[in-house]
Amino acid sequence: MVKVEKIKYEKGYIFRITTDEGVFSISFCGNLDLYFNYECDNCILDEPKVKTFKITKENYFLYSIFKKIYEDIKNCNIYFDEDNYLEENDMEIHDFVASDLNDRVRESEKDNPKRLFHDDMVDFHSDDYTYEDTSRLIIRDLDEEIELTFVKGRTDVLPETFAVRICNSGSRHQPFNVLFMHLYHQLIEYEPNFHQIHIEEILYEMKRVRKK
Repeated sequence: MVKVEKIKYEKGYIFRITTDEGVFSISFCGNLDLYFNYECDNCILDEPKVKTFKITKENYFLYSIFKKIYEDIKNCNIYFDEDNYLEENDMEIHDFVASDLNDRVRESEKDNPKRLFHDDMVDFHSDDYTYEDTSRLIIRDLDEEIELTFVKGRTDVLPETFAVRICNSGSRHQPFNVLFMHLYHQLIEYEPNFHQIHIEEILYEMKRVRKK
């Protein structure tokens, strides 16, 4: 099961995503930062240190945007013009500049001991506390599904939390933080109540039924 709930409020949107493993949320808060959070039913102190969710092709839109952010971070593909808002004669210049900027990020990440992508996973350490002690969001690509893992950490005011803060300004993982905001904006464009069935969802369901 993969279900997306879109909730509008005065500061922006909250997206509650339900899978077989439980519920996690993505929200834009009043401090203008983005938060990913596991919404646990019990007291957070009673929860295990790690909580994992699986995003399957049952909802291909959701699967595809997490697949894309994984690939973009892996390949340091940060500067691009997906919306094609540039004039046609500016595209060649833009492509050259974007490629050069991406190459610089790629080079700087090579020797970064706290690089965002390592060991075939995205490992975002929350911007809320020290690198070693803060909460983390880990994204893995398992071919047919995307795995999201929340690891408990702490903040200045909370001894334990699953919430991962992604700062718009001053993030420790800058400039990769812009890719998470891009994912949030893609979710804004998505209308869960008018979800159109994708061929990949049909194929996924057929494979699932065959395995029963």
